[in-house]
Amino acid sequence: MVQERLMHLKDPSALVYQTFTIEHNGECVDMVATHEKEAAKLFGLYLWHKGALNWLEEGNKPVIIHVRNTLISSTFSLWRDKEKIYTEATFYKKFQSSLPPTPVPETPPIHAAIMQEVPDAVAKGDEPLHVLKTIFGYESFREGQQEAIQAIVEDKDCVILMPTGGGKSLIFTIAAILKQGLTVVIEPLKFLMEEQVAALREKGVSAFYFNSSLTDTEMDFVIHSLNRFRSQYVMLFTSPECIFNVRLQNVLSNWKDSSRLAFIAIDEAHCIDSWGVGFRPDYTRLGELKKYGTVMAALTGTATPHTLQVLIDSLKLQQCTVIKTSFLRENLFIEVLEKKDNAKKQVATIIHEKFQNNCGIVYCARRQDAVDMAQELKKHNISVTYVHGTLSDTDRKKK
Repeated sequence: MVQERLMHLKDPSALVYQTFTIEHNGECVDMVATHEKEAAKLFGLYLWHKGALNWLEEGNKPVIIHVRNTLISSTFSLWRDKEKIYTEATFYKKFQSSLPPTPVPETPPIHAAIMQEVPDAVAKGDEPLHVLKTIFGYESFREGQQEAIQAIVEDKDCVILMPTGGGKSLIFTIAAILKQGLTVVIEPLKFLMEEQVAALREKGVSAFYFNSSLTDTEMDFVIHSLNRFRSQYVMLFTSPECIFNVRLQNVLSNWKDSSRLAFIAIDEAHCIDSWGVGFRPDYTRLGELKKYGTVMAALTGTATPHTLQVLIDSLKLQQCTVIKTSFLRENLFIEVLEKKDNAKKQVATIIHEKFQNNCGIVYCARRQDAVDMAQELKKHNISVTYVHGTLSDTDRKKK
């Protein structure tokens, strides 16, 4: 928005920028813009990215925000419609002031993050535990978590092998808060990054995601935010394909040039070996990110000795620290049953007899099998839905 205006001006330096404080539901954000309506629209993009902005339709309530600085105080109603943010001023008051508007800083703030400060009294080695307790509410780490966090904080390349549910996401999140700067997390699936960003924001952790489910407007907002971020730290979740987007590469270069690129985490890193050849070739390119001279952490819940070596070689990890915990899960067991003629009905019977009122996942070999299985289970009064790789983003979210 601001950049477009600059392009059409003969003398962009003639623009006068001001810092506006925007308040919404207890959240307080500072933004730099040329006027209050522009600041309101920028905040509207932020709400849109969070999924918190209603469509401009009859009956939909707007989001109410308050915009103020030393010169004005105003209230705006916000809606979204396709590629636009609609604003309606419902209150406006101008103050008499001899103070000049705040000039635009070299890197203006676009989003104010909540940073949990570590008290001076907390010893260096106890900082991870302090963050764990104050932000996430846990009293102690699981096996291997603190060791992995410490390795990243000490700028060591590492591979972290932990079973599903072992708390891998907690490792790169706490490390990101402690190291400060920009942390990039590469995920294989869009819904994983979207869920993680939503959960982190609820904890007050500054996070964005950048993937193909975003509109051009939303992508612009994320890039604009990352280029102008002024808080102590921020996390970016993206995919192997998107990380090589030219605009994201420029973001990484900017943070590297300011010595604030913290580290890069590769979640579900076994995909480098299992998906990298043929299926998603950009996985094999992730080692190119070493050109930014930052630490890399590869995390996975499954890796044979062969896969482990593939990860180390492909990512160009130097003097790699390998942290491996036990994969013994006492709450899990494997049972093999003879398949009957009507296998789908057999699954329904097993659910009714052994897993009544529980949640579970039924894996199928083919996409059509997933659809047929869901239909069969519904016939037996089992609440069920299906997901497979050809569903659109819209249909997937409806599920």
